[in-house]
Amino acid sequence: MNQDFLDRLRARLEPELRRRDGVARLAEWKCEDGRIVMYTTSRVQGGPHDGRFLAQLLSPEAGGDGYTETTRREFATRKAAKSQAVRWYRKYSPKWATRHATSTEPAQL
Repeated sequence: MNQDFLDRLRARLEPELRRRDGVARLAEWKCEDGRIVMYTTSRVQGGPHDGRFLAQLLSPEAGGDGYTETTRREFATRKAAKSQAVRWYRKYSPKWATRHATSTEPAQL
């Protein structure tokens, strides 16, 4: 597809997305078991979470055709949202958690 067409499409859809869910930049990690952990790196603009930060956990659907939202948590600070995302990633990626355990924090298996 042509980039100009995609830009025009995005411009038409963005107001509706802002009203429904809000818009924000995201960081996303794929867990070892197939789940996806995301958190917003900027405040959500518009929607029910306007001005807040989010952490989300998505689980793969049984047919493997997509993902369903398992959990969504809202936070006042980016640091808190990132901390929740790291906890979820550690929980669903045990090999990563074992490699990155600190001396004051035991690995969660």
